[in-house]
Amino acid sequence: MAEPQPLIRTPAGELRNLRLDLVTHKRDSLLWNEYIDRYHYLGYQPLPGAQLRYFACAEGRILALLGFGAAAWRKPYSEFQDRHSTHPFESQSQFARLFV
Repeated sequence: MAEPQPLIRTPAGELRNLRLDLVTHKRDSLLWNEYIDRYHYLGYQPLPGAQLRYFACAEGRILALLGFGAAAWRKPYSEFQDRHSTHPFESQSQFARLFV
């Protein structure tokens, strides 16, 4: 259940065991949806198409949720292609890149 938890007052640089957990099980998917419904300003709406969803966790607690639709998965083939893209929004349209 996505019940409110005590505030985390630890500075980000001092958090231990920081990790991203991919949502793969139905139980985790339901929890992810519940958190989004409860805390996101737009609430939960089913996302169209393929998606990746993660829990960002540290010290056994969920810190954040991340969701990426298939359109955000496309990455440039190389740094050169990224810098010299012929389409003006091709590289800028990606709202997140995860380097894990």
